[in-house]
Amino acid sequence: MHITISIAFFVLTIHRGDTCIALGCLGMGCFSPPPCLFGMCMHTPPMPPMCPCQAGFHCTAGGCIMARAKGAKTFNDEAANQERVVIQEPDEQFLTCCKLLDVPTTCQTLCSFEGYNKPAVQSSLFLSSSCPISALQQIHFCAARGKDHTQCCRAAGVPTDCNVFCDQQPNKTSPLSFSHIRCLDNFDTIHDCMLEFALTEYYQMKEAAITNLRL
Repeated sequence: MHITISIAFFVLTIHRGDTCIALGCLGMGCFSPPPCLFGMCMHTPPMPPMCPCQAGFHCTAGGCIMARAKGAKTFNDEAANQERVVIQEPDEQFLTCCKLLDVPTTCQTLCSFEGYNKPAVQSSLFLSSSCPISALQQIHFCAARGKDHTQCCRAAGVPTDCNVFCDQQPNKTSPLSFSHIRCLDNFDTIHDCMLEFALTEYYQMKEAAITNLRL
């Protein structure tokens, strides 16, 4: 059972390829051949070469932008030239990331900060869930937004050797050992760091979008 848990936790960090995730929208990405660990291939699907914005939108670093219809009679000239920035809430962006990384539909209940919790992860680790262990890598990456949360983890008391689960930058490969199994005890703290970052980024982008519209 300990071997199963360790292998599953290795899946979270052993190689994320060179995924590119911009703030608010997901960009292009390409991946190197997947490595194998104890016979388990950990393949990360290629990122679709598009931003997950709806029709009529285009992508920016801070979100999806929809230009108002200039010909609409209901808009005056000033409003016609304005653009409305649509910022995805943290859970929306989390789910979008999971879908673009082809996380199985049976796992997408974990693709929210409420759903991605210690009991759900443990269910997958102990094979009592319909979500395969191999999907935890992508889910954890999406929760972290491909960012390094080491500073928050350190401040919150996460052990140094568990910081590999805090740093989810693309192309980051860290050596792991069976001693990392104890890092599951710090899952909630690491999760909180990722959530705090997502909320802070969301409100900063939202405030910036409002400010830009006033200019």
